[in-house]
Amino acid sequence: MNTKIQKIEKYFNNEIPSLISNCKKIVNKNSDIKAVYIVGGMIRDILSDIKPSEPDIAVAGNFNKFVNLLSEKYRGKIKFHHNFLSAQIYTNILHIDINCLRTEKYNPPGSLPKTKATLDIEQDLIRRDFTVNSIAINISDINKFKLIDPYKGIEDIYEKKIKVLHNKSFIDDPTRIFRAINYKYKNNFEIDPETFNLMKLSSKNVRNLSKDRIKKEMRIFLDTDKVIEKIKFTKKINLFENISKDLSVFKTNLQKTKIPNNFLEILGIILFESDKKQIVKIFDWIKLSKEEKLKLLDIHKMKKICENLSHDKLKASEVVHLCQNISNEILKSHYIVCKIVQSNNQILKYLNYYKNIVPDLSAKELMNLQIKEGKIIGELLSILRNKKIDGEIKNKIEAKKFVKNFLNN
Repeated sequence: MNTKIQKIEKYFNNEIPSLISNCKKIVNKNSDIKAVYIVGGMIRDILSDIKPSEPDIAVAGNFNKFVNLLSEKYRGKIKFHHNFLSAQIYTNILHIDINCLRTEKYNPPGSLPKTKATLDIEQDLIRRDFTVNSIAINISDINKFKLIDPYKGIEDIYEKKIKVLHNKSFIDDPTRIFRAINYKYKNNFEIDPETFNLMKLSSKNVRNLSKDRIKKEMRIFLDTDKVIEKIKFTKKINLFENISKDLSVFKTNLQKTKIPNNFLEILGIILFESDKKQIVKIFDWIKLSKEEKLKLLDIHKMKKICENLSHDKLKASEVVHLCQNISNEILKSHYIVCKIVQSNNQILKYLNYYKNIVPDLSAKELMNLQIKEGKIIGELLSILRNKKIDGEIKNKIEAKKFVKNFLNN
């Protein structure tokens, strides 16, 4: 345990010394603030030898007073969430999450919790999602740091094990099912067999979440690494089936496919054979912007486009005509999964070269040639670009000659 304390203490002293010092000073000068702890993710990450997350602070005592005093030290901006006894401080150097030590009750299960302040750190830790996040260190003790690990979270960190703290954990908060899967694939942890059984039994409780919370969790779930593996794992616990049959359209037979980091490209890959109706239904279950929805609707057009791109003797301008109204993200995703080699070659040429070609004459230059009507200028710009793409016009001189002949005819 001493080695672990030393490891954590070294990080605190090297990386966040002012935060530790300020917390100690505040507790020392204010008797109604009993103790301050760093909890959860930062300790887990330090002990796992990965880059730690931002500090998560828990306060015993006068919570609002502590938040205001700490914010003054950094001249930071405060955002309070009074219903949850929590706040964030945003500074130039840190984003600090702060929570009052609290208990939580979920009534009904799956709803947002009702919170109540406590002075007992162990009561606060048992409300958390997994044992690896239920570790605290008292940073307000003047003499030394004190590590608090009542639920053997450190042991589970070193065994790379995801384990819930009580049997009702996934019933109380079904979003923890998503979180457990994300941890498994992000940190290469294994889910404890008993916890896995609880996930499977509780996956139907995801229906108790509000639609907005499901959409938010689905966004996080799909916007991270190892998406295909994670979707496959959900089938073991019937997670998506318990949310909606609409989610059955996700493709998982892509083991050898290199999955990109871009969120829309990821969705383009796992929805690549979906029709318009299926894609629209997905919008009900994932948090998406209006622009993202419009781009995803391009997916159902790609089957026909890929067939057309595979034709022999297509002009480069015809490739542009087929591709130019499809978002880059969806084109890239279909380049990854489409098995028609000729189509892939054309998509690659479009993305890397054709789409960046502009005509040799601008609208202003056409107006200088005494062309006034906007419709004709637009038509000429389109024709000039196509001829440039096809290699039929190579410079301004040839472009002006073409325009002169076009107008004379």
